[in-house]
Amino acid sequence: MGRSSWTWTALLLLLPTLLPVPSASSSSRLTIHPGCQASSGGVDIPYPFGIGCFRPGFEIACVTSTTPVLAGTSPAVRVLSLSVMPRPEARVTLPVAYQCYNQTGNATDDFSYGTVDLNPAGVYRISNTYNELFVLGCYTLGYTNSGPGGRYRYMVYTGCMAYCNDSGSAQDGACAGIGCCRVDIPPGLADNKMKFSSCWWRDAMEFSPCDYAFIVEKGYYTFRATDLRMDVAQATMPLRLDWAIRGDGNGTSMSMSCAQAANRPGYTCKSDHSECVDSTNGPGYVCNCTKGYEGNLYLDEGCTNINECERSREEFPCHGECHDTDGSYDCRCCLGYQSNGDPKENPCNPKFPLAAKLTLGMNTVFNNKFSCTYISSFICNHVSEETAVQKE
Repeated sequence: MGRSSWTWTALLLLLPTLLPVPSASSSSRLTIHPGCQASSGGVDIPYPFGIGCFRPGFEIACVTSTTPVLAGTSPAVRVLSLSVMPRPEARVTLPVAYQCYNQTGNATDDFSYGTVDLNPAGVYRISNTYNELFVLGCYTLGYTNSGPGGRYRYMVYTGCMAYCNDSGSAQDGACAGIGCCRVDIPPGLADNKMKFSSCWWRDAMEFSPCDYAFIVEKGYYTFRATDLRMDVAQATMPLRLDWAIRGDGNGTSMSMSCAQAANRPGYTCKSDHSECVDSTNGPGYVCNCTKGYEGNLYLDEGCTNINECERSREEFPCHGECHDTDGSYDCRCCLGYQSNGDPKENPCNPKFPLAAKLTLGMNTVFNNKFSCTYISSFICNHVSEETAVQKE
């Protein structure tokens, strides 16, 4: 094997060892308030939420060491997850509202209002985008209502009616009125209170002795005919709450827009590279990190630069050398390559002679400056040396 063949073979064997190893970088970093408890029962607790240190209205309490709840709620509302970005959200569980009857048509057991005080400080709204209302029963009208304090200055009612002809009329997976009905909910609901209006029917007692109603996260629940005899003692459903800054941070309940809050004490969008956005579900506002930054924007210096070069190329495309900048990134073709346009969008094609193109083509798998420049320089020098030997 000649010197030229050995060199090119060595280079091809060396290339895999120069491939960059992707960094384990998360698209959102959890940032807690210094000195605060970071989690409870497997649930991360980012500020403004907290146990012992929190913004007023966002306190988290622990019923047990493994069960975090929204503080001040009655009955206690269990927390499944809390998020600041990309959506300000609390995922929780609520009990199913029910009303059961005996053979004479009298209510024997009920949680008929399903009332849960989930909003003592007014920061939460039931998400109309990610939840829906279900009513189960025979000749059962179920509805939820919310009074002033949400988006509306008047009572809001939302519900539907379920009916059935006999024990075989309700079908698994079907929820169009027979044994089960569902309806979207409006924005601005600040609490959960169910009511029933039923036409009691003795013949239905055998297969539908109770009425049920609940708000649940979209996509979670699928009706089954056996749910007409649900075990109400164990019945809870997950739902998603939108939250926003709806006070001045001193415990005063004031629902302000970004423009109103910006010059008042307690304004929350305090991090550099953060911006204020009016809430889309009731009055109030939330904060976002500006483009190119991430983190917990409710803390000082909470929004930090994203290193786009360490992220996937699907998220931040670059067909050449990636260079991180403050709040953005640059992309340039590697030495010996050129692009017909922006290398973020268009491929970089080699400019080297045909003899080098096979090896240079492998350069497209490299996404960092070291490997791209090193290989290009190696090939350039090697081609120059070979040309000199041939001339001799």
